[in-house]
Amino acid sequence: APPDAGVIGAPDPRTAERRLKAVVVKKPNETADNIIKYSRTKLTPHKVPTLVEFRDQIPRNGAGKILRGLLVD
Repeated sequence: APPDAGVIGAPDPRTAERRLKAVVVKKPNETADNIIKYSRTKLTPHKVPTLVEFRDQIPRNGAGKILRGLLVD
Protein backbone atom coordinates (compact mmCIF):
# COMPACT_ATOMS: atom_id res chain seq x y z
CA ALA A 1 0.00 0.00 0.00
CA PRO A 2 1.27 3.52 -0.72
CA PRO A 3 2.30 5.62 2.25
CA ASP A 4 -0.19 7.96 3.87
CA ALA A 5 0.98 11.34 2.61
CA GLY A 6 0.09 14.88 1.63
CA VAL A 7 1.93 17.50 -0.42
CA ILE A 8 1.97 21.25 0.14
CA GLY A 9 3.88 24.30 -1.04
CA ALA A 10 6.46 25.41 1.52
CA PRO A 11 8.90 28.32 1.52
CA ASP A 12 12.55 27.44 1.09
CA PRO A 13 14.28 28.74 4.23
CA ARG A 14 17.28 29.99 2.20
CA THR A 15 15.64 31.57 -0.84
CA ALA A 16 11.99 32.08 0.26
CA GLU A 17 10.91 30.40 -3.01
CA ARG A 18 7.98 28.00 -2.86
CA ARG A 19 8.94 24.34 -2.98
CA LEU A 20 6.89 21.18 -2.73
CA LYS A 21 7.03 19.42 0.61
CA ALA A 22 5.76 15.87 1.04
CA VAL A 23 4.49 15.07 4.53
CA VAL A 24 4.59 11.30 4.96
CA VAL A 25 3.72 8.77 7.65
CA LYS A 26 7.04 6.95 7.96
CA LYS A 27 7.25 3.24 7.26
CA PRO A 28 10.20 1.12 8.42
CA ASN A 29 13.34 1.70 6.33
CA GLU A 30 11.75 4.63 4.46
CA THR A 31 13.98 7.59 3.67
CA ALA A 32 13.38 11.02 2.20
CA ASP A 33 15.74 10.09 -0.64
CA ASN A 34 13.67 7.01 -1.51
CA ILE A 35 10.46 9.03 -1.59
CA ILE A 36 11.96 11.68 -3.88
CA LYS A 37 13.50 9.06 -6.19
CA TYR A 38 10.21 7.13 -6.40
CA SER A 39 8.31 10.37 -7.09
CA ARG A 40 10.62 11.09 -10.03
CA THR A 41 9.54 7.79 -11.64
CA LYS A 42 5.82 8.55 -11.28
CA LEU A 43 5.40 12.33 -11.53
CA THR A 44 6.26 15.11 -13.94
CA PRO A 45 9.31 17.10 -12.75
CA HIS A 46 7.36 20.10 -11.43
CA LYS A 47 5.30 17.80 -9.17
CA VAL A 48 8.25 16.05 -7.49
CA PRO A 49 8.70 17.18 -3.87
CA THR A 50 12.08 18.59 -2.91
CA LEU A 51 11.47 18.41 0.84
CA VAL A 52 10.16 15.48 2.88
CA GLU A 53 8.87 15.61 6.45
CA PHE A 54 7.93 12.51 8.42
CA ARG A 55 5.01 12.54 10.87
CA ASP A 56 3.19 9.98 12.98
CA GLN A 57 -0.08 10.73 11.19
CA ILE A 58 -1.60 12.95 8.51
CA PRO A 59 -4.24 15.34 9.92
CA ARG A 60 -7.67 14.70 8.36
CA ASN A 61 -11.19 16.01 8.84
CA GLY A 62 -14.19 13.82 9.61
CA ALA A 63 -14.70 13.10 5.91
CA GLY A 64 -11.09 11.90 5.57
CA LYS A 65 -9.79 14.91 3.62
CA ILE A 66 -6.28 16.09 4.44
CA LEU A 67 -6.14 19.26 6.53
CA ARG A 68 -3.37 20.90 4.50
CA GLY A 69 -3.23 23.95 6.75
CA LEU A 70 -1.97 21.70 9.55
CA LEU A 71 0.83 20.34 7.35
CA VAL A 72 2.52 23.74 7.20
CA ASP A 73 3.99 23.68 10.73
